[in-house]
Amino acid sequence: MKLFLRIVVVYMGIIGLVSLLYPQAGASNLGHALNSFELFIARSLGALLITIAIINWLLSTAPPAIVRGLLWGNLFMNTVLAVIDIIALSGHVIDASAWSGISVRVLLCFGSLYYIFIARHRNTKEQV
Repeated sequence: MKLFLRIVVVYMGIIGLVSLLYPQAGASNLGHALNSFELFIARSLGALLITIAIINWLLSTAPPAIVRGLLWGNLFMNTVLAVIDIIALSGHVIDASAWSGISVRVLLCFGSLYYIFIARHRNTKEQV
């Protein structure tokens, strides 16, 4: 579980840093140029992603019950963001290069589900 959260930290940290420091570069990869308000939003979201990455890092060594709560939050965030990306992609707001980010979000959702349900069940069986 700790390794999974550290992988999440790296992903969110990179996306957060790009959004915070180089939002135009990130947007151009999706086929979009940002206006001044969109730059503000991208930088704000970048700061939030870095904050979430820090929280994930700090709680990656917490007791399993706390980490599962964190994973529920990560699952919600990645599910909602994947849906938003798919809607934007189908509406031609962003281009097909967004599929790589969507794929990573879906993988993170499955990883969260694994550690919330399956790994918990396996650990319970081993303790009996």
